[in-house]
Amino acid sequence: MIKKLQAALDFHVENGSECGCQLVVFKNGEPLCDLVSGYLDGSKTAKVDKNTLFPVFSAGKSILTTLVHICVEKGFLDYAAPVIKYWPEYGANGKKDTCVWHFLTHRSAMWNFPADLEYKHYYNWEKACEALEKAPLAGKLGGFHEYHAYTYGILLGRLLEKATGRELRSLLKEFILEPLDITDFFWGSPGMRPANLAKIVPVTDADGNTLE
Repeated sequence: MIKKLQAALDFHVENGSECGCQLVVFKNGEPLCDLVSGYLDGSKTAKVDKNTLFPVFSAGKSILTTLVHICVEKGFLDYAAPVIKYWPEYGANGKKDTCVWHFLTHRSAMWNFPADLEYKHYYNWEKACEALEKAPLAGKLGGFHEYHAYTYGILLGRLLEKATGRELRSLLKEFILEPLDITDFFWGSPGMRPANLAKIVPVTDADGNTLE
């Protein structure tokens, strides 16, 4: 079975559907296999190994959500308070009635970046935050649940920074990482990207923009 699993990983790397990948299977807490295939990025100069780190994407939402709850307990935030109480600039273009709970429940009607924000700036913290400050609502505030795939972390992250007067990475370290004695944690911000992180993202879009 392990040989078949390895062959499946290799097949998808060879046909180009995957750049690099890992597969680890545990049963009752014991590892049954720890398999790798492919490369860290499209240059194919470095191979994936068992110590390669892969992005977790939307799993990060639970970390920021937990941080919001901690900050509510500590008195920095109130779920029912308007966002502009902490982040005044966010009230532009009809968003002044947005409350903290709207962000948490994906009901802030801000599920997309503004159309005029260049793709290469999606992961530029300051530019992305400023773009969302100025943008109009994409739908009805408090209406149906629309998954905020790209914007959730930016909305909550900037809210946390404004409410506490501190950088997001500092809050993460003090309130989550240090209490749990977590040292191997890497956030998508400058200076926190290790060399063995697989560059499955960035990707290049049809216009040639590459996310770094």
